[in-house]
Amino acid sequence: MSKEAKSSDPSERMPHCQRCAQHNVKNRLRGHKQVCPFKDCTCPKCLVVIERQRLMADQIKLRRLQKKQRTKMLQKQKEEEEKESRPSETQTSAAPTVDGNSLFLSFFGFNPLFQSQ
Repeated sequence: MSKEAKSSDPSERMPHCQRCAQHNVKNRLRGHKQVCPFKDCTCPKCLVVIERQRLMADQIKLRRLQKKQRTKMLQKQKEEEEKESRPSETQTSAAPTVDGNSLFLSFFGFNPLFQSQ
């Protein structure tokens, strides 16, 4: 694919430096951070750009934290569901055993497991 075809693709982003844009200079953002002539500029327009960059960074940090917490919570719920679905060792060992006579009696409607002792 040629360069012209790539640039005409509307889904591909071609970001530009916002600080330069505030000073009517158009520079591509890639590899520009260290060489930006306005990186130390403190004019009101650049201060607005800096504030917006900080705000976006904070939002991204918060979004990542929420995603991490959400996945942790879902994993915990999944583990709890698996734990509940498996019978625990104490439940299986504490269950009363049924002998042949008890099976015979239970066939006729008498359940020895519910018999009070």
